[in-house]
Amino acid sequence: MARGKKGSKLATDVLIPEEARPKPVRETAMPKSRYTILDYIVVCVFFIGFCYLQKYVALWMMDKDTIEKWSLDFFFDTLWKGFVIVAILVGLHDFFYRDVEEDTA
Repeated sequence: MARGKKGSKLATDVLIPEEARPKPVRETAMPKSRYTILDYIVVCVFFIGFCYLQKYVALWMMDKDTIEKWSLDFFFDTLWKGFVIVAILVGLHDFFYRDVEEDTA
């Protein structure tokens, strides 16, 4: 193994004036990306379309004049309405919640 001479100065050991030294970069976590209102609207429209598609496929495969039709209407309408309510609440939380940066220096 090669060893340098004792007491030899490396380029990093040279004294650099304080104002010329680079400032240490404080490592922080990546900022959390916030979703826009348009993102929430697109997801809700997609989910509503998915629910209606599933409902119409199920209606196509069964007799349309039974109590199951009303059940499908209730189930899928409740499903997408609940999804929209939760999306609104998550959007409000995402809008009003502010990350607190802790100063570790």
